[in-house]
Amino acid sequence: MLCGCKERRGKGNFIRRFSVREKGDKMDFKFADTTFKLIFQSLEGIQNLLSFLGMDCEISDIEKKMITSTIFESRENDLSFLLNQTYYYFMEHQSSNCPNMPFRLLLYIVEGLQDIARMEMKQMKESKKVPKTSEASEITLLYSDKLIHLPEIKCYNFLTGIVPVKQVKNDISSDMRLSDAYKSYNRNNTKNFDLELVVHSFDLRITKEEAVNFYDNHKVPERFGTLEYELIQYAMLVGTYKGICRLEKNTITSNRAEKVIRDILLWYKKQGYLQRILNNREGTNMIYDMLTREDLYKEQGRMEGREEGREEGREEGREEGIFAMIALLNEMGMGAANILKELKKRFWLSEEEASAYIQEYLIKKQE
Repeated sequence: MLCGCKERRGKGNFIRRFSVREKGDKMDFKFADTTFKLIFQSLEGIQNLLSFLGMDCEISDIEKKMITSTIFESRENDLSFLLNQTYYYFMEHQSSNCPNMPFRLLLYIVEGLQDIARMEMKQMKESKKVPKTSEASEITLLYSDKLIHLPEIKCYNFLTGIVPVKQVKNDISSDMRLSDAYKSYNRNNTKNFDLELVVHSFDLRITKEEAVNFYDNHKVPERFGTLEYELIQYAMLVGTYKGICRLEKNTITSNRAEKVIRDILLWYKKQGYLQRILNNREGTNMIYDMLTREDLYKEQGRMEGREEGREEGREEGREEGIFAMIALLNEMGMGAANILKELKKRFWLSEEEASAYIQEYLIKKQE
C-alpha cells in the first residue's frame, strides 16, 4: 500500500497530462460489452454461465469456438463454445431487445457449422481416410455420401442495463423465434415451420430505483434470487452503474461516477463476488479502465459545445480517473511499485508523470 510521500510539487510543475486514449474519434472500448467478454469468455466463466442455466459440467468438457464473422465485417460474436462435442452454444449480450437476434445468430451458426465440417475434413486427412495431398475441402464433404455429425445448437441472449418500471416482468426468461420474422407468421397460428430457431432470452435489466437500492442497501431484486451466479453479479454491476448515472445525469461528475464503480467493486471483493476477476489485478484494472469520461459525456448530454471546452473536460476527467484508480488499487492493498506500473500501462504515462500523480494523491489524502 502507499505510505509517505516525497516533496510536494506545485501544480504548475506537473507535466501536461494527455487526453483520453482514442481510436479514431471514438473510445477504444465499451464498458458493458467488454466486461461481459472479460468475465465470461474464460472456461471458468462459461462453466458458471452453464451453472446458471442448470447445466453442471467439467471445465475439460468445454471447448471455446469463437466466430469472427465474414458476414458482419469481421465482427466477433460475444460467446460460443462446444460442450462435450455434443452441444454448440451461441450466446449474445445486449442492453436492449433486438427482434432480429434469431436471424443474427443463425448467420453465426452457419459459419460455426462450416468450421465443424472443415475440422472433420482435416481429421479425415490426418487419419489418412482422405489423402493429405487431396484438394478436397468441407464443400466436397457436403456432397459426399458420408454423414457429417453435427452438435445440437443452443442459443441464449442476456439483457443487462436499465429498464423502465413498466417493462419489468417477474419472469426473467422468454423465447424468441426465427419464425416471428416470417411474413407468413400469424400469432394465432400454431403451425410448425420447416425452419425454426429458438433463442432463450434472460432479461437481467434493473430499474433506476433498483440500482439505488442495490448501491445503498445491497438489495437484489427478488426476481433475480441471490447473487450466487456471476451473471447476476455482472448484471447488477452494470445496471447499478448505469442507473445512478442516469438518475443523476444533470449533476453527476466523473468523481461521483468513479466512486460508484469503486464502491461496488470493493464491496464485491469483500463478499467474494466476481472473485476470479477482482482477485486478479489485471481484471480489476480492465473493468475500471472501461469507465471512461466519454460515458459521462453521453449521460450528461455534454458532447455538444466548443472544441476547447470538450478538450478541457476530457483532460480534467482523465486526471480525476487517475486519482480514482490510485485510490481503488491502494484500498485493495496493491503496493506502490505495482500502482506505478499500472498507471503507466493504463493511462500511457511516463514514470515521472505516474510518480507525480501518486505523490499528489498522497498529499491530498493527508490534508
